[in-house]
Amino acid sequence: MAAPLHHLALLALLSLLLPILSHSLTPCDTLAFPSYTTCLSLPTLAATLHYTFHSSNSTLSTAFTAAPSSPTGWIAWGINPASRFMFGTQALLAYVSSNGSAFVGTYNITSTDVAPGKISYKVTGVSAEYNGGNVTVFGDWAIPKGVEVINQVWQVGPAVAAGGRPAKHDMKPANLGSVGTLRLVSGGGGSASAAPAPAPKSGGGKKSAGGTPAPNGGAVVRSCAAGVMMGVLLGVFGLTMF
Repeated sequence: MAAPLHHLALLALLSLLLPILSHSLTPCDTLAFPSYTTCLSLPTLAATLHYTFHSSNSTLSTAFTAAPSSPTGWIAWGINPASRFMFGTQALLAYVSSNGSAFVGTYNITSTDVAPGKISYKVTGVSAEYNGGNVTVFGDWAIPKGVEVINQVWQVGPAVAAGGRPAKHDMKPANLGSVGTLRLVSGGGGSASAAPAPAPKSGGGKKSAGGTPAPNGGAVVRSCAAGVMMGVLLGVFGLTMF
């Protein structure tokens, strides 16, 4: 039996609406680490950075989340004190070991042959977690007094060899463009991302010191808009999907 004309019209409208709604969501809308005041949906690699800058002691608390480029791969986030390039970056790099636990180490990236080692920043509270294909690395960075903007670098890769040596990442535009700045004062944000969203209140994640989270209003508005639009469509056509 052929579908009624109004059913076909509704399906056509839904096919136009759903992609718009899905593209309006950002990674910050789907992740929640309530102990951080701000979330940035980074412009490449579907990565996010939750952070709080404690100006009283110049400490930057971070939670960087991304999916490795393969199940045995790695993710990394770091600060380059000299430039917006990979070389010179002082990074936290995390990956999932063969037993399913997440491992994290410090890496001073001076060449393409990368190995664990000491970095120039004091970082405490270092840990990592694996959840649903994403790896999150946490750390509290001691930032020199008076620094208001830092160069941030992030990356994902396919594998980790013996000794914690990460395999080289892809050379795709998204990988090569994973650099930017992060303003620590005067509202946050940076040159490589849109305006930061307040960190969502609900959800899981590691807790860190300081910061009063604010609700993620963007996700609520989009969810309400989707519900209103669906109600309008059903009201106009006076039907259900079945």
